Amino acid sequence: MVRFVKYSRKIEEVFAGRLKKSDRLFSFWTHLPDIDRDAEKIAAATVEFQKTFDLDFVKNMPNGMYAIED
Repeated sequence: MVRFVKYSRKIEEVFAGRLKKSDRLFSFWTHLPDIDRDAEKIAAATVEFQKTFDLDFVKNMPNGMYAIED
């Protein structure tokens, strides 16, 4: 968990208006259609995606129908 503190602090700096122009946030996202209906698999894939690309923040994009399917 300590590893992710740097990302939280960087985002706090953005909201406080103290981030230097050279310190830009970095993120992008993808859909994971083969695993997006399994909570454990999408969580693991999202963490791996963040680690691979060293993203400052993550956009969660599960299947749009996930919350209402029986």
